[in-house]
Parts: sequence; structure tokens; C-alpha cells
Amino acid sequence: MGGGWDRLDIVDFTQPATFGFAMGVLIPWNATSEDHPLRITLEHEDGERVGPDFNLKVNVGRPPIAIRGQSSRAIIAVNGLWTLPRPGTYRVVAALPYGEPKRTVFHAIQHQGGRAVRPSSQA
Repeated sequence: MGGGWDRLDIVDFTQPATFGFAMGVLIPWNATSEDHPLRITLEHEDGERVGPDFNLKVNVGRPPIAIRGQSSRAIIAVNGLWTLPRPGTYRVVAALPYGEPKRTVFHAIQHQGGRAVRPSSQA
């Protein structure tokens, strides 16, 4: 999967691109062994959604060696094919029903003739 990437070099925006992303979800001590609905969306910088949302449940138990009061981290990886509509900046948004949604961005760049071309600021 790689890690820490923030740009995709795309030859043809009409074709699906294969990529994956990973995230960690911290579950507080008093919320372990419960289902926590998590929604993950991919969207263009203008807010246009790309592909379907991922709706999943995160449930983390307490390991016997946990320190009292310790949060537990669930690691989630999503791999797939997405057809990105155009060059630009995209956001992956993860939201639990409580707290603020978390976002990270990456940039999709049009590849042309052996070199990547930065997206223009015009739509």
C-alpha cells in the first residue's frame, strides 16, 4: 500500500485508479466492546462525492494487558478502484456520529508525455 503518499499521477481520468488509504480510530476505554458507526467518504475539493460512501462499524475489545483507562486504536485499510472526475485536490473524510469529522487530502495530477502536469486553478 505504501504510506504517506499525497499525490497520484493519473494518465487517463476516464479510467479507474487503484489506490488505498489507511486510518486509525481511537476508542476510549469506556467505549470498548461497542459498535461505533464510521462513515468514510471520498470527495473532490469542490465537495463532489466520488464513488459510494463506506459505512462500517468499529468494535474494539479490551486486551487483558491493557492499562486501565487506556484508549484502543483500530486500524482500518480501504483498497479500491475509483474513477476520479478530474485533476485536483481530493479529501478522504472519516466521521463517527460524535466528534468532528477528520480529513486528509491528496492531489490527483494529469500525467502527460513522461511528466506530471499540475492541475490548473480553473474548473
